Formats: sequence, structure tokens, C-alpha cells
Amino acid sequence: MKRPWQVWLVFLVCVAGAGAAMAWLTQQALRADELRRAAEAETELEQRVSLAMWRMDTEFAPLVAEEVIRPPSAYRAAFVEPDLFDQQQEVQRPAQQAAPPTPAWRPSGLFASPSPYVVLHFEARPDGSWHSPQVPETVSSAASLEFGVSPDVIRERTSRLKELAGAVKLPQLVAELPDTPLPSVASTNTSIAANDAIRPDESFDAADDPFGEFDDSRQFFEGNTINESSKPGGLQELNDQYVANDGKPVGKSPKLSKTADFQQRGARYQSATKQSLMNLQQRQYTANAPADFLSPNQSGAEESTEEQVGVSRPVWIGDRLILARRVGGNGQTVVQGCWLDWPQLKTRLLAEAADLLPDADLVRADGDAADDPSRMLAGLPVRLVVGEVPATGAVSPTLGWALWMGWGAVALAVLAAAALLHGVMTLSERRAAFVSSVTHELRTPLTTFRMYAEMLARGMVPDAERRQEYFNTLQREAERLTLLVENVLAYARLERGRKPQAGDRITLRKLLEHIGPRLAQRAAQADMKCDLQLESHAADLEFTTDQSVVEQILFNLVDNAAKYAREAEDRQIHVEASRDGEWVRLVVRDHGPGIEQRAWGRQPRAFGKSAQQSAETAPGVGLGLALCRRLARQLGGRLEIDGATGDGATVALLLPT
Repeated sequence: MKRPWQVWLVFLVCVAGAGAAMAWLTQQALRADELRRAAEAETELEQRVSLAMWRMDTEFAPLVAEEVIRPPSAYRAAFVEPDLFDQQQEVQRPAQQAAPPTPAWRPSGLFASPSPYVVLHFEARPDGSWHSPQVPETVSSAASLEFGVSPDVIRERTSRLKELAGAVKLPQLVAELPDTPLPSVASTNTSIAANDAIRPDESFDAADDPFGEFDDSRQFFEGNTINESSKPGGLQELNDQYVANDGKPVGKSPKLSKTADFQQRGARYQSATKQSLMNLQQRQYTANAPADFLSPNQSGAEESTEEQVGVSRPVWIGDRLILARRVGGNGQTVVQGCWLDWPQLKTRLLAEAADLLPDADLVRADGDAADDPSRMLAGLPVRLVVGEVPATGAVSPTLGWALWMGWGAVALAVLAAAALLHGVMTLSERRAAFVSSVTHELRTPLTTFRMYAEMLARGMVPDAERRQEYFNTLQREAERLTLLVENVLAYARLERGRKPQAGDRITLRKLLEHIGPRLAQRAAQADMKCDLQLESHAADLEFTTDQSVVEQILFNLVDNAAKYAREAEDRQIHVEASRDGEWVRLVVRDHGPGIEQRAWGRQPRAFGKSAQQSAETAPGVGLGLALCRRLARQLGGRLEIDGATGDGATVALLLPT
């Protein structure tokens, strides 16, 4: 077998490899759990973002619908139908004015009641002039006050109109606006009118037709757009996917899912505008509908039949957000629209998502922002910024327990392997020591047997006295072999777990009388004397034990004394029997060199005596003392060794009474 340090080195290398593999698996498991938690956090964030975008788009849709369907006449300072002016005055005049004077001009409905999220409405004409229905031309302050607008407000509006005219290049603005015409009310309601006309007491529910009945060229409003050429089938294909799976995309990538959600939100704007047109059509059943509320591309008393309104679109001009459209008629194209109050609108939109994304922000969308449509508002060229979401939460309890159990199993396996390896190596060492000791112990008597037997057989010892001496030597060697075999067999029985049978009821007197002659004979073989001492009050003390085992222990102790104390001046071996409380005390004491403290201070090791030690001290395999201690323990007693008396060794056997 290899040297122990080599075996342990290989074992440590294997343990290091197993630990490294387990550490790698642990790291990968924790990394996978972290990715799982990050994915869950990202999924939750995307759900929050989607809900927030729906809220903001839904909040902005009515404002867009109101501006998109506004007729071209609403952007101008006067109406062409005098019979509607009195009704319009009743709508816009403050309630506290009882009898307004008849003005010389008729303002637009936007003059006194603009949208709270619009800075200014405007109309830009090809000649470079900019006009606004909220900025009256050549009108006195008194006339403006009649409609609740102070001169300071007029001056502020005039300043904003000049600011807008100076900041916006009209040709560039016209180039960014779509030239798609806005569908008329008649064409919008063709399918509905074919079945039944909408009555004043009925309304259209946009939720019944979330994607509308119009193709892409007939939409009312063009907000943020995504390149449809890379997505075959366009909006209708996405709609079919959602309907087929209860609103969830089937077999599509997350990118397509985000695009579909964006398209649905875009369709929400078209539906809101369609709803507004339907409601407008209902109001047109009344004969006194204000001309201000006539739909685009629908003739009024003063509206040119050739004027064509285009689809509206929001664009960024610097840091200004403009919602504009083309209006063509009489051979020229003007731009009508409104300057949106982005800071106030942004505050309102973010308030809709404050409970979902408290730290979110809306920023201007650049051209590359369309790569992630889930963060884009469908109605405005802005995107939502929410930042990165780190993985949250603790490690999965199941994973934690699995890792702990895995490491525990590895630790137990290492400990078990170490214990097994230690046991195997110990057993190997003990086997080697046993073979070495027993071989040496057997070789000497066998050699003596062979040599003396040959001499006696050949008649080489004619002297009778000499022959008797040879016979005595052979007898001693036979007893020596017998003792060795008995001890080895007894130790083997203990190793197999066979315990002595403590069933003999005996007194100390009978015990010493039975074993005394054998002990005396063993002492005499070493030219020593065995002195038996028995306390009188303990002579008849009865106790239960295994008599043969006790005799074996005492014989081994006397044998050790005879071997190690044979050179002592006092050649007596004392065997003392007494009572020590609840114990029977049997002591074997000699006057030899004693036992080294390092030997009796620790557990005696069986077969711990090498051949060299046997040659230098006394013959034996080092089994006697270890065997006596184990036998004493099996009898319920103990063996006490005192080798520091300075006058030989004292070994006491204590047995329970």
C-alpha cells in the first residue's frame, strides 16, 4: 500500500475537485435564480409600463379627437352664418352679463374657451402670415372684454404667436405633415347608414370596434408610427393574432407583442375620434347646431366645398410640441393646428401612471426610439423612461434548501469518505502490525520446537537431565503459543462484537484458589514468585462475572510482569484482591522498570509492538494490555494503569459487585 501521506494527498485533491464543482454549480444556480428574479421584475415592469401607457394614451385621446375633428372655420376669427351668431354668443358670454351688445365681429369658439392643455391655436398661410382665432385683429379691448378676455391675455397670446411664427419654418412643417385627407362623416358612416341611421338617442361605443373599420389610409390622426413594411399584414394581422388568443400573441416574439400593444393603443385614438364624429352626427340632427362644430370636410353656409382637411400629426419644433394638419382649398394649402402645453400635459399624463411608475418620465422621442414601441405613446412623439429594474427579492426558498442540502450531502460524503479511508488505512496498518508481530512471535517458538524435536528424535540428547530440560522448554513454548492464540482469538471475538457472558456467580476466595496455581507457575517460569494477598473481609464477597475472562485478564497481567520485571532485584509479583466500595479490586504489581507515562497515559494499541521492540525488550505482540482493557470494559469494569510509582508498574482491574 502507498504511504499514508500520498493517499491523503489524493483524497484532498478529490475533495478540492468536488468542492470546486459544487461551488460552480452553486454559482450557476444562484445566477439562474438571479436571472429568473430579474426576468420576473422585468415582466412586472413591462406590465406596469403597458398599463401606464394605456392610461396615458386613453387620457390624451379625447383631447386629440377634439382637435382633429375641429372644422377649419374654428381657426378663423369670424363665422359666415349670421343666424348662428346669437346662439354662439349665448354659449360663450359670461353668465353675469345679462344683455351683451351686438359686436361688430364674431369670434371663434376658441377665443374665450381654449383647451387648458393648448398654449395657442394657429393658422399659417402660404404668404407667411400667422393667424390665431385667439388673437383678434383690429378689435378693441372693450370688445374682447365682452367675451371675458382681458387685454393682458390678448398681449400674451400675440407674443406667443410671434414667437411661434419666428421659430417655425412653414415649408419644413408642411413637409412633415401627411397629405392624407381626413375622411368625411358621410364616408365614415357608410356601413352604419346602410343598416340604420343613428338616432339622437343612440351612441357609438368605440370598444365594440377597437381597431376601427378603416384601412390605414383613412385614419383620422397620425401619431407615432412604426415601419409596417417589415411586419406583413400590418394592423389586421396583429388584430387577428390577438383575437385568436384572447388578447395574447401566439407564437410571436416579444418584439411583435410590444408592436401589437402599440398598434392597439394607436387604434384607441382612431376609435376616440370616430366616437366624436358619431356624437357630432347626432347633434347635427338638430337644426340649431353651431357652425363651429360642423365636422371637417363637411359643407356649411360659409364653408367652401373645395376645402380639404388632412390628417393631423404631432411634431416637435425645437422644444415645442405642435399638433398640425394640412388644409387645402382654393388652390392653396394652409397649416392649422395648436401649440400644445407640453409641461402641463406631461404633468397630467404622468399623474395617470404615478401609482404604477412613480419615478417615470416622459421625454422627446428621437428616431431610434421606435425600436421599443412599448415605451412610446401612440398619440405623441414621446417615450416613457423608467430606468433599469434590478432583480429584487431573496433567493428562492426551494433553491436555498436545495443548495444547503447539496452542500450538506457533499460534506457528509467527504466526512464518510474520510472516515472510511481512515478506517481502511488503520486496518491496513493494524494488519501489517499484526502480521509482523505474530510472525515474529510464532517464528521463535516454532524454531525452538523444530530444533529440539529433531535433536530428541535423532537421539542427540543422551543425557536424561538434559532431555528433561528440553521437554520443559518445549512445554513453555507451547504455553506461550497457547497464550498467544487465546489472546488473538479473544481479540477477534471482540472485534466481531461478541461480548463475554457475565453469568458466573463466584467469590474472590474461589477465584484466587482456581487461578493461583497457574499464576504461580507462570511466575516460576520467569524465576519469580507470585504473592497472592486477599483481604479477609472481602474473601467471601460474591459477584457476577465471566470467570474465564477474569482469569485471562489476570494471567496476561502476570505474564507482562514476568516478562518486563524479570531483571528486578525484588522478583515478586503481587496479586492483591480487595473490595473498593461497590467494586471488586484486583491489583497486579511488580518491582520492574514500570510503564512509560506516554504508554499508560493513552489508550493501549493492539499489535502496537514491532519485531524490533520485541527483540529489544521482551517477546510479545503488544496485545495483552490492550486486550485486558477491552475485556474489562466488556465486563462492565475498567482497567487502571499506574506506571509512575517509581517502583514497578501497578495495574488494577475493577469489576462491579
